[in-house]
Amino acid sequence: MGGKPGSDRGTAQLADAVDAALSSGVDSDDSKSSAGAVNGDLLAVNRHLYRQIQQFEHMLIGAADLEELLGVLLNSLPRHFSLPACELWLFDPGEVVARLLEDSSEEWPNLSLLQDAFDLEQMYDPDPDVVLIDATDERMFDVLKAEEGIAYTLLMPLFEQGKLIGSLHWGVKERSRLHLETNADMIAHLGSIISLCFQSAVHGQRLARFNLIDPLTEIGNRRGFEIDIAREIDRARREQRPLSLLLLD
Repeated sequence: MGGKPGSDRGTAQLADAVDAALSSGVDSDDSKSSAGAVNGDLLAVNRHLYRQIQQFEHMLIGAADLEELLGVLLNSLPRHFSLPACELWLFDPGEVVARLLEDSSEEWPNLSLLQDAFDLEQMYDPDPDVVLIDATDERMFDVLKAEEGIAYTLLMPLFEQGKLIGSLHWGVKERSRLHLETNADMIAHLGSIISLCFQSAVHGQRLARFNLIDPLTEIGNRRGFEIDIAREIDRARREQRPLSLLLLD
């Protein structure tokens, strides 16, 4: 996706504003003012979104592990961009991500791990790209099902080495919220950053996990046990529930 299509669409918007002014009988000076106002509004939106994306990229890069990254994507992203909701689909045929999240899977209701790539591929054209869909698009019936009041959904494809591995869905109430026509390149760039951060988090957590399990039995070693028991004690304290420990020799 290059810069020209977005700029062409932005130019078309300005041209439409000028034509509307001329057709209503406004003199040339007024039409120039109208075009300038539209251009100024678009520039202001672009600058604001650019700053938001820059700030959010720092949040992504600062995520220490996979769970923290998911928190940034599914919890922080809607707040940061003033969106009603966000959900993430990931293609996980080998259940790699599922195993990494087995102790916290219930914490991510807006995360779907897919064993089959069919549903994921149906979200996009053969050459996946960022797209904004509305209620007239049948894909709206498949995304953000638990949310209400969402008029549009931004579909953001995620890739690994050119292969589609996920889809991040932004719930949007107003089409003008993102101005995709002129900001598509910026939003696609953010998708690339998210893809890289996700790959890094998964690979890093897999390496860390290998250090916590016995290679023969594939169950936790002593170091893994110490981490697990500390986590469960903290959980029991937070939830004020008893903790039982069974030792077998």
